Amino acid sequence: MEVMMKQKSMFTTNQMAEVAILIALAVILQLVTFLMGFLNIGIGGSISISMIPLFIIIYRHRFLIGAMSGVIYGLIEMSLYVVIVAALAETTGVFIAIVFLDYIVAFGVLAIATFIFRLKMKSATYFVLGVIVGSLARYSVHVLSGVILFRDWLAVEYPDLPYLAGSMLLNAIYMGPSIAATALLGGLIFIRIRPVLATETDIK
Repeated sequence: MEVMMKQKSMFTTNQMAEVAILIALAVILQLVTFLMGFLNIGIGGSISISMIPLFIIIYRHRFLIGAMSGVIYGLIEMSLYVVIVAALAETTGVFIAIVFLDYIVAFGVLAIATFIFRLKMKSATYFVLGVIVGSLARYSVHVLSGVILFRDWLAVEYPDLPYLAGSMLLNAIYMGPSIAATALLGGLIFIRIRPVLATETDIK
């Protein structure tokens, strides 16, 4: 009994360390994007492959840990863009709403990919499909945020478009390339390291 408890404790420690390393890798990838100015588009959006490590967490550790990891990463990414976010927010309430929707919820919903991954765990096709579904869920949250929080900005930038269409276009400019790059590179990485991507469920 004591041996089993020790093994469980060690497993939990290893799990936490792995998740922390992958979140750190995602942050580094986003930091590179942040420093490469031409990849930063629109009002805080950027073309990035930082979601790849997050999807690996989601694949290995499923929904709850994946969602929590996304939230932690989102808050860290927000700190990179806090000056931009603060400039866009006219009030403290709007600032909080932007942080909640565009960083906490948007990265948390990536974990929806879990339900696609679980359909066929060893399939690269389902991994890519899960990445696309999770990324589209994030895109939808950003679109909703644009409609609710950035109406004035959209009215100036896209005066001939309804708020929804303007928000969809704005977010597609950076999310489209990000989703494509993440799905492509993520799929290639998955194929390359698939033998070592045994899920925690498989390990147990």
